[in-house]
This record gives sequence, C-alpha cells and structure tokens, in this order.
Amino acid sequence: MTDSVIQAFAKHLSGLDEAGVARELARAKLLALNDVPEETFEPPVTTLGDYLDTPIPIPPSLVWPTIVVRGEITATLGRAGKGKTTMNLNRILRWGCGRPLYDSFRDKEGKPYLAPTDPIKSLIIENEGSAGMFHHKMGVMLNNCGDLLTDEDRALIRENVMVWGDGGYSGLKLDNDGDLGKVRAACEKHSPDLLFIEPFRGLWKGEENSSTDMATVIDNILGMATDFNCGVILSHHERKSGAGEDGELMSAGRGSTVLEGAVAVMENFQSAKGGDFRELTWSKARYLQPPPPVRLEYSFETGWYRHVPEDELEAAILLTLEENSEEPMTKAMLAEALGEKPERVNKSLTKMHKEERLVRMASTFDQSGSTGYRYRIKTQDNTGGGAAF
Repeated sequence: MTDSVIQAFAKHLSGLDEAGVARELARAKLLALNDVPEETFEPPVTTLGDYLDTPIPIPPSLVWPTIVVRGEITATLGRAGKGKTTMNLNRILRWGCGRPLYDSFRDKEGKPYLAPTDPIKSLIIENEGSAGMFHHKMGVMLNNCGDLLTDEDRALIRENVMVWGDGGYSGLKLDNDGDLGKVRAACEKHSPDLLFIEPFRGLWKGEENSSTDMATVIDNILGMATDFNCGVILSHHERKSGAGEDGELMSAGRGSTVLEGAVAVMENFQSAKGGDFRELTWSKARYLQPPPPVRLEYSFETGWYRHVPEDELEAAILLTLEENSEEPMTKAMLAEALGEKPERVNKSLTKMHKEERLVRMASTFDQSGSTGYRYRIKTQDNTGGGAAF
C-alpha cells in the first residue's frame, strides 16, 4: 500500500465519528484479506464468543424511524408520473434544515415520524427530465411553500442540498467505471449524508430487467454508501401490473428480485382511495418497525404534498396545539381557533386522549367557573404544567 493511499485513507477516517471509524477499519481488514498470498492466507474465522466481544456498531440512522441508514439503500417504488420524485424532493428540503417531513405525522408519544436526527446534507442526481423543469420545480418548492419553511430554513437548505450538473438528465451509467468514478469523486469532495438518485432505471447500459446488470449497479451503489458513510435513496418505477405475483408490494418493482434483496428499506408510493390522494407505505424495513401508512395530497401551487390524516380535525388540533405549545388549550379555545363546533372538537379530543396522543390536565377556574380540561400534545418528556391524567 503506497503512502498516498494511506494518507487518503487517514483523511477519510478523520471526517468520521467513532462508529464510522470502527466500520471502515473492519471493512479495510476484510479487503486486505483479498491481497494476501494464498500460502499465507488466514481464514477470517472466530468463535462466537470472541466475535460478540468485539464491538461492531449498528449502522447510524439518518431519519427516525430507521428508514434511511448510513451505508444502506432505501428504494422508493411507484408508477411513473405519480409523484414519488416530488415527495422525495419535499423531504430532502425539509430534512436539509433538520425538520420532519410532516409536523402532524406523529406516533402516540407525540414524536414526529420521518424526522432527521440532524440536518441532512444531500446530493441529488437526476437521470431523466430537463434542467429547466427541475430548476423551476425546486424554485417553487423552496420559495412558494408559505409557512412550511422559514427564511432560516431556506438559508440552511440552500447550503445543505446539492445538485449534480444542471439538474437535468445526467446520462450517468453506474456500471461504467468512468461514470462511477465521477460520482465517487463527488462524494469524496462534498461528503453528502444522503445520495438521491432517480430514476434507478437507466443507470446501466444493459437490459433494463437484467438481474445481472442490475446487481452490478447495486453493488457499486452499496460500495459508495459504505465507503462514504452515506445513505442512498433510489427512486424506481414499479411494473405496470403493480404488485408482484405473490401480491406483495415489495415485489412490484421492475427487476425486483435483486433490488428487494439488496435494500434495507422498501417504500411504496401509490394512489390512495378517495379523491386525488397518494399513500406512502413501507413493505420492508431491516432495522426497525416502519411508520404507519401516511396519506398525502398534492398542491400544484406550492409543489408540496401535505399530510392528510383520516380525520382532518385531529390534524388541525395537533397543529394548533403545536403552535401554542407553551400554554395548554381548552376545548373552547380550540373550537374558537379552528372555527369548529365545541361538540365536534370535544369528540376528537376525547378520542385522541384515549389514544394517548394528548395530555389532559385538570380544569382551572375563573370568575365564570370551570374552564374545562386543558390539553397539550403528548411528548416523551412532558406531563403538562399541572396534574395530567
């Protein structure tokens, strides 16, 4: 191994955290075995006891729950032209400033789903479409989204989200050493946390549905994810017939056998029943239980999908309580803020409290008598500013 290679490897390690260094050293050890002469080769076999006594870190998650993982691939499947790219670009922007994709999409403890652990630095590689349309789409998303993003958010996004070339069709073929080297050089120089490539189709020169050709590209992409400690999202067109022969959405992608075996997470972006809605679901999650399905509606004005819960009023209540998080609110206060009948608000509050999504606190009293129960969003560390039950 030359001094220049050693110096480059040391520089690479200096930019990683402790877990990343441990993972890279373990990988380097395995790679080195391939260069050992046959007569001196020592098989890498150890007892389970010694193996378990050697720390091996779990791949760090970029997004909670674990749907984007450093060193792994997440695949988003969906019909062509149905909005999966737009949804992915939406979340790349929100994650770029450290925000969850949807403030109202939360678990029973009040923790937002699809939330980054830190602001995510992303590199977008488009492999279809025109540069002008991509430029227009990104401009609308960033600047016409109302209160989805603050000025501070936009400034952070402008730094954390990177685009390959002019944003149009890149023509990259990742089974070609030259093109692969270009992408690896970009990762080496810019150190993205997340690499978004779309569509996956067309990243190789051979037959679109060839398992052999697809496996080569997947191996190259996994190699980049591992070498540069980044997560990868691939946007992939599903077959026209939808689910595979087994009825599973995980089998819906073109050439799906190789892809579904290689990825850590498989997402499905589909049309939903009832109106012009979409639904994002998860058919595979290697590390943790994925979120429940999320229902979405697109706005042509903003270029964003919004979360549409089964009960819109529940979402409105959550957003209002979040905006007034410093002071719990009563049924009457929420009804006035939302322009809703108190009886309807009370019904939703009772349901959400039973589902443990809200904390209910004891009534207070003023000159007119009891103000009624007060509510706030349940989080992992709040019990309210008073007796909660």
